[in-house]
Amino acid sequence: MDELARTGEGPDAVELTGDELSLVIYTSGSTGRPKGVMLDHSHVEAMSSTMSAHLGLTGDVGILDADGSLRIVDRLKDMIIRGGENINPKEIEAVVTELDDVLEAAVVGGPDTVLGEVPIAHVSLYPGSTLTPADLARHCRAHLTRVKVPERIEIVEALPKNPVGKIDKPRLRPGLHPA
Repeated sequence: MDELARTGEGPDAVELTGDELSLVIYTSGSTGRPKGVMLDHSHVEAMSSTMSAHLGLTGDVGILDADGSLRIVDRLKDMIIRGGENINPKEIEAVVTELDDVLEAAVVGGPDTVLGEVPIAHVSLYPGSTLTPADLARHCRAHLTRVKVPERIEIVEALPKNPVGKIDKPRLRPGLHPA
């Protein structure tokens, strides 16, 4: 970090407002205890390549609550950047899973020739459900800002899982093609 400060490439300190998504960077100090640095969304893209050369980045994205507690909410690699707008897939997934017929949902960034990425939702329903992608889109439009509404909603029998049972988002991305 000293080198970043000397070169003038490091970000200026900024005041974070409550519930603002930030990149969390862990460092270890001379005490052997981990220390953390947070960058708000306006600095993440500009600093990521510079800092990755100097620090081991975890890619954690967190929210600093009003009481000063850090809550890890996602991974930077899962962040969707739609026309310069950072979209947290977890926010979309939470809205989709509000519906009783939804078993689970995963949202990933799909390529778009104009916007770079757009949200694509993969949704697994409980047996016997009659929900359609149009129903899900209508629900999303009612509860999300326009840029966060999935561009496409795919209903799947089951979402792929990794060996520890978590949804395997990387396996959802390869089949996506630019819109």
